[in-house]
Amino acid sequence: MTAVRSYSVLSGTTFPLVATANQSSLRKQQQQQQQQLLLQQQQKKQLFSSDSHSDFAPKKKEVSGDDDEALDMVKSHVEGNKIMLYMKGNPSMPLCGFSATVAKILQREGADFSSVNVLDYPAIREAVKKFS
Repeated sequence: MTAVRSYSVLSGTTFPLVATANQSSLRKQQQQQQQQLLLQQQQKKQLFSSDSHSDFAPKKKEVSGDDDEALDMVKSHVEGNKIMLYMKGNPSMPLCGFSATVAKILQREGADFSSVNVLDYPAIREAVKKFS
């Protein structure tokens, strides 16, 4: 008599296996299933290439070390947007707890806001301190 059992293999996926008296055949089945799963995962990764053309890369505006230019930019941001969030990271991927909390609250309330990642622009980071 054979019994059907489920064994968890990589990422919580379960496969039905038939337990037999021969444990080596059971191990071979498990190894084959693991190899098939790994092959499927590798094939999925190949569908999405990380080699994107540079035209699609985010473009950053160069801010020189000139304090007046950075202050003018902050002033235009604040005047041009009802809510302007200077944060570490961006709303979809904040890089600190405070930034994550503020972005989550604004999104939950449905607020229309703009944001700047101050880690990418040290001059703007300093200008915000002076502006406030």
